[in-house]
Amino acid sequence: MTENQNPVFNQDDMPYISVLPDNSYEIYLPAPLKQIIKEQIELLTNELNTEGELHPNLVRLNPPASFNDIEKAIEFSSLYNFSIRNSHLMNLQSLSELDNKAYINTDELVSIAKALNALRLYFGAELGIDNETDNNLLLSSSGTYYLYLLFGYLLEEIISILSGQY
Repeated sequence: MTENQNPVFNQDDMPYISVLPDNSYEIYLPAPLKQIIKEQIELLTNELNTEGELHPNLVRLNPPASFNDIEKAIEFSSLYNFSIRNSHLMNLQSLSELDNKAYINTDELVSIAKALNALRLYFGAELGIDNETDNNLLLSSSGTYYLYLLFGYLLEEIISILSGQY
């Protein structure tokens, strides 16, 4: 997504998540958002599958185990390569398959939430967002920043539904 391509949705076409009578879930995503999500999943999946040094934006997805103990850092790095990385990839796969499902179960919803969180962490690293820069005017003009906020909204909706607040 380029800097000037902010997703635009009509108020009646906003994404939503609802609980169905059989306790499964339905997620509605407008077509433009589905396309954006597909592109972002592909980007992050490619970064996660790249051999060699991790992309700097993946730091929040793979925080160092220790800055002071090199052995712990190496051990954690190997764990990342086999477990954490694969978990991110499986969650992204769940999100990518969302378009093909009418209803999803709780485990799938949790996996989708984890994928949205991974994308937000990736965007946050790209944008350099921290507690001090979250309201920076330069950030707020970025298309990636709008995705960061939109995915945060969806993540909050999922968490609210899963915690029974609806």
